[in-house]
Amino acid sequence: MKSLLILVVLGAFLFLGPAQAQVAKKDGTATGKFPKPGEWPAYRRTGTQEGYSPLRGNITKPKIIWKQFAGAIETLLVVEPGIGKSKVTLPGDEVKLTVASDSITKADFIPTPKGPEDDTSPWNSTYADVLPEYPGKEKIEFESAFGKTMTSGQWAQCIGRLMGRKNGEWTTIWETKPMRDLFNSFPLVGDFDGDGAKEIAILPFYQMKLVDAQTGMVKDSCRFNENRSYGFHGVYDFDGDGKSEFLIEADVSKHVDVLGFRNGKLTLFWQRDIEQDIADPQRIMNVAPDPVMDIDGDGIPEVIITIYNDTGDNRWHLLFVDALTGKTKVDFPDEKFSAPLDVDGDGVKELLTTVTSGVGMLAKIRVRALKDHQLEMVWEKDNAGWQIWEPPLPVNVKSMAAQGRQTTINRVVGKDTYVVLRESKSPTETVVSLAKWSGSTFNTVTTVSGDNLEGLGIDATGRLLVRSRHRFGESSAMAISNGKVTRQTTKRIGFVPASVLVVSPDG
Repeated sequence: MKSLLILVVLGAFLFLGPAQAQVAKKDGTATGKFPKPGEWPAYRRTGTQEGYSPLRGNITKPKIIWKQFAGAIETLLVVEPGIGKSKVTLPGDEVKLTVASDSITKADFIPTPKGPEDDTSPWNSTYADVLPEYPGKEKIEFESAFGKTMTSGQWAQCIGRLMGRKNGEWTTIWETKPMRDLFNSFPLVGDFDGDGAKEIAILPFYQMKLVDAQTGMVKDSCRFNENRSYGFHGVYDFDGDGKSEFLIEADVSKHVDVLGFRNGKLTLFWQRDIEQDIADPQRIMNVAPDPVMDIDGDGIPEVIITIYNDTGDNRWHLLFVDALTGKTKVDFPDEKFSAPLDVDGDGVKELLTTVTSGVGMLAKIRVRALKDHQLEMVWEKDNAGWQIWEPPLPVNVKSMAAQGRQTTINRVVGKDTYVVLRESKSPTETVVSLAKWSGSTFNTVTTVSGDNLEGLGIDATGRLLVRSRHRFGESSAMAISNGKVTRQTTKRIGFVPASVLVVSPDG
């Protein structure tokens, strides 16, 4: 009898709902509308991926025959700059802390919201102080048609509401009239038109609406596109006239837009139509957490667009365009935007980028500084990359863009600016370095090397938080130069869940 190898990985079935809705026949076929046989070709059973097998079991008294931990081990280390070299052996299984003071608080190293009112990440809600008669900030939230039942194939209309605290409980102050095509609203709050009253700017699919923050009535609107605007929504005063401009960088149906006020009316200033059809995408956009930067010292920030294959050349381009006209001012080919960072503390931000080759990135990074109203390269390093993190978004921004929260890890400690650099020595060995800007270069302060290392953050004293994810049951070596470990925690972690897999080893 042929042996049968059964690998069982417990996890969530992505299409569990549709699969459960079907009825299995004795011949192993499935009835029901979805999926139909052959609709999702597979090399097993019915030719679909509904997960049904005609095999029958006869387990009357179930019990565990064997079990094995199938995850990995995660070690966190706090590394303090020092002198000399040292080695650390990471254990192959989790280690219980002897005292509570040995624990590591990630919030010391990674910026995190203090509470819901400071969390800028939700796409359909925000907090703002718009009604002085209610204590603290009011909560503003908008429904999404994605979360409502369709009627006759039509998306449901949605409302927005403002809630204030009364006797310690949230109470609804107003609700908007029902609105069509409201999916991801990206609400931002401020006195955008300079009339002394606050508005809420939202993006129902192809338009922008300004909602009176005190009444919930729509105050102004502008239809500026024919497709969705999923991606980035930020508000700025580009020209310093006291009235706001709105920047949209949509990375699904791809377009870049700036809206503002002309003659008191919300108006589209300019639009760059990149690739609005999502059926066969040929271009890629990367949107930064705050994609604006003054690159010529005139006091007006430019809009940053990082785009691949825009002209069909299969190259990345880092574009800086005039915020009020959309005219391209600078084009850096074969580079991607990494961060704007004032590395030397003079109040002017430098430009950090990563060099690219085709669609991918090279292990090469650069810093450009503003000199004589132009960005000039002042430093570059081969075989290295910027370590990234995802700090909270600025309060003037809402974003669901892919990788839209990622930026270079950085921290100002005293008068010094620190970043974290990465280098790969092999598919599993990584070198993570804490580096400080000195004169015209980033100098390495502390270096850590080991299995699957990642720098997570820097605290206010200049200590580096490092994570290693290594094999269960095996020790892992780590080497440190010019530093020492002050705290360490090791625990088991899980893995990405998947469905049950049954295979025959003899084919």
